[in-house]
Amino acid sequence: MANDSQSEGKSPLERITFHMISLFVVGLAAVITNTTFLVLLYKIKKRKSFFFLQGFAWCSLINGLADVGGFLRRIAVILMEVNEMTRRECITQALNVILFFVSETGGTVSMFSLCLDRFASMYRPIHPHSLQTLRNKRIGAALILSSALFTFILAVTFGTQNPDEPLPPSCYGNDIMGRSFYEIHYMFNSIVGISTVLLYLITLAIIRKKTKNSVSAVGDIQLRRQVVVTKRLSVVLFSTFFLQVVPFMLLNASTWSEFRWKSMVSITVLPRGVAMAVYPIALMLAQPELNNQAKALLGRCARKETTDQTNNSLAATAQTTKESTENRFIN
Repeated sequence: MANDSQSEGKSPLERITFHMISLFVVGLAAVITNTTFLVLLYKIKKRKSFFFLQGFAWCSLINGLADVGGFLRRIAVILMEVNEMTRRECITQALNVILFFVSETGGTVSMFSLCLDRFASMYRPIHPHSLQTLRNKRIGAALILSSALFTFILAVTFGTQNPDEPLPPSCYGNDIMGRSFYEIHYMFNSIVGISTVLLYLITLAIIRKKTKNSVSAVGDIQLRRQVVVTKRLSVVLFSTFFLQVVPFMLLNASTWSEFRWKSMVSITVLPRGVAMAVYPIALMLAQPELNNQAKALLGRCARKETTDQTNNSLAATAQTTKESTENRFIN
């Protein structure tokens, strides 16, 4: 995130940087895609089975709103021609920074909890299935809340050190939190992301082992259902790696250089923002229910547009006929 400490003397328009606009664009894209994703999730009758996907979508939506809110705040600071703020003022005004990091962790752990739910259902299934689902939800919710609380405490701890230190008025996260926070935060998220991928590989191996000799011979409906669901979610394995793990690892690697880490983070944070906008699309494609719901929604919109065009055409035809009749009457 760019350091704009040399922005004094520039006009307000010159202080609006490409990096600032980029964060706004990717944040707005994340808001749009995740809002759409949530609408599709809530339109599905059996949406309780998508509990962790809802958690991920809400966290990603908050993450995008934090980016958009940060942009609007920076525009206000530029218009007021503020050139310097203390860390205390930054952490008080730029609460979007804390929301950004907390929601980032919440989204990462939501995907891990989804994978853990699949793993538990395959490794040691419990009957009735609803009992296991309830237990997995409680464990997953506890993991998400505890991880989000950990990030919140970490952000407040690092964000309140040296409260009177002067900072650029843009109050980017790397200015407020510092390098040590970025190292811990993105190392933690990278580890969670890698654990998700590895756990999914183990789950797929369990499926292969359990279904190799038994599915054709034993009519275990519950097992077959779990196999189908897990195979549908197999795309999550690849999307999680490329859209979550890789961006986090790049951000973590950016902190290794003591002197250039801020400029490196400014570059690597953009792929992470793009991934937050693309990830819901990949998850939607992995779920036939969501895919069908999206097609139905687009179909209704197309039918409505066609109906409106037909009505407009009929109205125009009626108006033309009326005018023609009036002209003949006058003549």
